[in-house]
Amino acid sequence: MWGTPQEIEDGNPSASFVGRNRVVFNIKGNAFRRIVALTYRIGVGHIRFIGDHAEYYAIDAETIDLASLIMEIRPPHTVQGNQGALNVISALVDADPEAGTPKSDRLDVTSILVERYGA
Repeated sequence: MWGTPQEIEDGNPSASFVGRNRVVFNIKGNAFRRIVALTYRIGVGHIRFIGDHAEYYAIDAETIDLASLIMEIRPPHTVQGNQGALNVISALVDADPEAGTPKSDRLDVTSILVERYGA
């Protein structure tokens, strides 16, 4: 793990420092972005986000946390919630995500929730 920001810059010239000890790394040929919150003093890093560029631009890199992304998924108990879930499903089907990716997983989970709880 890195002990200083300079060590990150030396090994990752495209890394961006976004505040709150968070660093954005371009991964997989710049197809995805990963945000890591670093605690230099003890040499620990915590992944806060991994997503494509569209997903990255929809979040706040200084405050995002994986737990908050997980909590976005809720059963659609109302007509409005069901319609929102159907919109998510439609967008994900159009995107045709590769199996095993976060988008594919979200499509699966959202579909199950609509089937089970849909209004």
